[in-house]
Amino acid sequence: MITQTAKCRYCQSDKLIEAGQQSGQQRFKCKNCGRAFQLDYSYEAHKPGVKEKIERIAHNGNGIREALHAQY
Repeated sequence: MITQTAKCRYCQSDKLIEAGQQSGQQRFKCKNCGRAFQLDYSYEAHKPGVKEKIERIAHNGNGIREALHAQY
């Protein structure tokens, strides 16, 4: 078991352990809040904040072309 020096993206704790791999990327589990995540994602949709960005664009009624080029 190796403790990582990065911080948890949810609770900002630095108590992380390795929790396997997914799509070739190392996953980590926070010993403080118990949530698992990757430090780097292969796909844009999995990155933090993308869901909120999509919701804002949809709520404003923007079309797909505006959504692809929006800088929210």
